[in-house]
Amino acid sequence: MDNPKVRWDLWTLPAYLLWLVFFLIGFDPEMAYDIAREIGFVVSQNALVNSPHIVTLSLAGYFGYFAYSRCLESGLSKPDAQTQGLQFAILGLIAFLAFSPFQLISYAEIPVAKLRFIVLLVGGTKLFMWFLLLGVVARYYLLGHVNVFASMVSAFPSAHREEGKGAQENSSSVTWLEVRPRPDRAVVQTAPSQRPETGTEP
Repeated sequence: MDNPKVRWDLWTLPAYLLWLVFFLIGFDPEMAYDIAREIGFVVSQNALVNSPHIVTLSLAGYFGYFAYSRCLESGLSKPDAQTQGLQFAILGLIAFLAFSPFQLISYAEIPVAKLRFIVLLVGGTKLFMWFLLLGVVARYYLLGHVNVFASMVSAFPSAHREEGKGAQENSSSVTWLEVRPRPDRAVVQTAPSQRPETGTEP
């Protein structure tokens, strides 16, 4: 799928700046959760939710819905758009995981080797997905690639089966049109045989 470009307007840069704040919150949801609770003077005993995972779920859910809406605008069918939206929501769960990437700075101080490996694996995967989604948003707003969400490769096998089914139906229809006999030629060939025979009367 090609990526048609659109021109900037007055809301492009402010919207992208809001997305940067969005991604900064998702970079360390636990820190953002603690800062928000301190600003609101909410103690743990009075808080409705005492887990930063609510930040992760909220950010991932909104990002998945945003991707779903952009896929519909790009011309995808509703099932395909739902598949893409679900995929971006799952990627958002990883990118906005309630894990502080700052732990990677002092991972060498962890005495257990397995724990060091887990910290490196989780932190590295989170950072990779975080930068990946940030690049998608940057392409959408700064470069004007309006189909960047719809053109994302799908990891769900159902989407590939639908594409293969559509291609198979198109090829079968073309083959049927090529094999189908032409009625005009048949009429021209049988017309002489239908002429009444003329003869002399006895």
